[in-house]
Formats: sequence, structure tokens, C-alpha cells
Amino acid sequence: MQKIAKVLIISVIIWLTGFYSYALAVISWQNHDNAIQTMSDDSNNYWSPNPSLVKSYGGWDSKVWKWREFLGCGSMQITDADYYNYAEWSDDHSVRMNMLTKPDMDWVYVAGISVGSVWDDLEPSYQPLPLKVNKANSLTLETRIDDWKGTPLSPIVFPSWYAVLTDVWFNVTDVTIEDENGRQHFPSKILGIDIFYYTMTGSLNAVMGGSNEFARVEPCNKNFIYSVNLADQDFYSNNNGLFTVDLSKLLQNAKEEAAKHGWHFDIDNVELMMLDSVIESYWSYIYAKISWSGIRYCLQGKDCAIE
Repeated sequence: MQKIAKVLIISVIIWLTGFYSYALAVISWQNHDNAIQTMSDDSNNYWSPNPSLVKSYGGWDSKVWKWREFLGCGSMQITDADYYNYAEWSDDHSVRMNMLTKPDMDWVYVAGISVGSVWDDLEPSYQPLPLKVNKANSLTLETRIDDWKGTPLSPIVFPSWYAVLTDVWFNVTDVTIEDENGRQHFPSKILGIDIFYYTMTGSLNAVMGGSNEFARVEPCNKNFIYSVNLADQDFYSNNNGLFTVDLSKLLQNAKEEAAKHGWHFDIDNVELMMLDSVIESYWSYIYAKISWSGIRYCLQGKDCAIE
């Protein structure tokens, strides 16, 4: 028994030493390739301002916060961002986001940039005019991720989690919800679509079922959240870090998933209100650098070709 215990102790020490040595190497590693690929920036074709993330042009808010994932509702702004947890401009054309977090119940930590707001208690520095999605022939999300890295910090890996993603938020009017309380009508609710570019596991986390798609009605406010991992999906492309996502297709998918959960709405009643480009972390380290984030659209009857 003593030999077995000794072997177990040595094995644990070797595992922890190797595990945290690797984590330290990931955290310390720096990519010095700062080349910026230029893209066409025709502001008339973008709902969100300043997609090239020029700091001096403004329009974007940088922030750090945490939110309850499943055991409750709500979020909390973190005003004391530090060396390890921040979202900031690294130059005039890109944003660096960094998080090093500990376990904290089911609070997930988030850092990133946002434009607009769909929340009553969050006032943005700039609010684009709401865009009725049924007025657009096309609605396309574009995000360029120049660099990213991450590592779990839990010695058993699970429940560590990290991801690079974009959240798109819509206001939806005339919503009907069917649940254990019967059939209820609401003048308006919020629809959120979480679009994951990179994750710790290559898919959504275990709490979300570990697949590439997860949908839920929030328990407190009955808003609907649709999460999708882009791996193996047919509505996006990735050209050297530039992700192009068909939001019109995603909205249709969200509508179908919402109906399965008793959350019914019409696409004609959906308005685009808010865009977040972020990283999220739970007991992990995650870093990302982005140089482009915007939603491009073309109104019906318009020629919106971009060369």
C-alpha cells in the first residue's frame, strides 16, 4: 500500500508540474507579428461604426464584467481591471483582450468591446439606429482575429473553460412564450446569439452539452439565448483569421430553436441593437487580438457590393 501511495503522489506531482509549466509557457508566449491586413471600410454598408477599430474614431466601449451562466441571472461590471484582465487598444487598429481567472461559482468572466445596448441598465457611448432585419437583403458578421491563445488552469481540466466569441443582441417585439405557466404574450423580449470562433474543447462546453449548438430560455427574464460553435457549420467562412458569418441564416436557425422551447416570434419584429466581440474565461487563461469587427448589411433594392 505504501508503494502504491508513493507512486500516486509522485504521479500527481509530475502531472501538476507538467500541467502548470505548460500553462505558464502559454501565458508567457508572445507573438510579435503585428502585421495588419487592410480591408475596405465603407461605413455606409456597416450597421456598427468603425469596424476597423480605429481608436481615435470611437464608437466602441471596452469593458470587463462577469455574468451568471446557469444558477442565476444578472451581470456585474468589473471596474478594477488589472494587468491580467482587460480589453484595450494595443495600437490604433486593434484591440487586445486578456483574462486570467479563478473558479467563482458559475460566474463567467468576460472582457471585450461592444457597440450599442439592448439592456435598460447599460448606456453605451454610441447607439446605432436599430436595424429592422426584415429590411435587409443580407446581414453579415465580420470579425478578424489576428492572434489568440488559451489554457485551462484547473488541474483536472474540467471545469475550466475559455472561448473567443461575438454576441449579437436583438430586440424582439410581440413574443409569445409557452411554458409550465401556460401561454403568455410579451410586448418585447431580448434575443441573443452567441457565435463561438475558438473554444477550449473545439465545441461548446459540457454544461451546454458539448456539441456545436445550444439554446435556452433564461430563467429570470425569459429572454432567449442561442449559442453556436462555428466548427463544421455551413454558414460561415474563415479566410486567414477573417470570419464571415451569415447572420440571416443564424437568425432563421434561432427562430426554429426558439419555437422548440416555446418561444415564438416573427422575423419581421426583430431589430438589431448591440454587438459584443469578447473573450470569456472560467478558471483559465485566454488572450485574443482582433483588428476588425462589424456587421455589414444591404437594404432591399440597394447595390451594396464591396470590392
